[in-house]
Amino acid sequence: MSFDEEFQFAACRECQKCCKDIPTCILGFHTLSYLAEHGSKTENFHDSITGLIIYKVEKSALEAAAKAWHHWFGFNLLEKIVLPVKNGNGNGNGNEYEYEFVAISKSRGNCPFLSYSGCSLHAHKPFHCKIYPLLYLQHEYMIAPGCPLVDNPTDTNLVDMGVSLIQNYAIFCEKHRSQYHSLVIQLKNQYNLAIHHFKST
Repeated sequence: MSFDEEFQFAACRECQKCCKDIPTCILGFHTLSYLAEHGSKTENFHDSITGLIIYKVEKSALEAAAKAWHHWFGFNLLEKIVLPVKNGNGNGNGNEYEYEFVAISKSRGNCPFLSYSGCSLHAHKPFHCKIYPLLYLQHEYMIAPGCPLVDNPTDTNLVDMGVSLIQNYAIFCEKHRSQYHSLVIQLKNQYNLAIHHFKST
């Protein structure tokens, strides 16, 4: 599977449970570039975009962030998304560099991009949503608990498809890694996005 594809099951078009009580979803280059280009042209996007947040992650906490945000697949996918920038600390402890990511904040409600007809981002939806219900936990792939597909799997090649999608997405991210930060700045300035600092526990 290429990164611009996604798992599609008949049950998913009716369920949409994964679009509610959502975890923190990091937005990749494909989503940010779409929002930067179409956000101001689409009236329904404005409130959704203003609800996004920017996460700053120190270099030493990047692995913990990747595991918390389901971007750890035996390698750190977050490293592929954006280049680190100097944060001005300069204290020599290795944290003078940090990474900035735009994210949909964890919520007990609906995803801000969920419309009555489904995801309004379509092919540009976050990577986590594209590969759902596949998760990588405890060094192995599994179907997310609570997903109806746990009791009724529809594709025995789900893991192989997921690995292919993840690998191709990593290649795509690395290709555009130098462009990601400029989109973060653009959206931050245009929509006055809130900034949060990731803290590893």
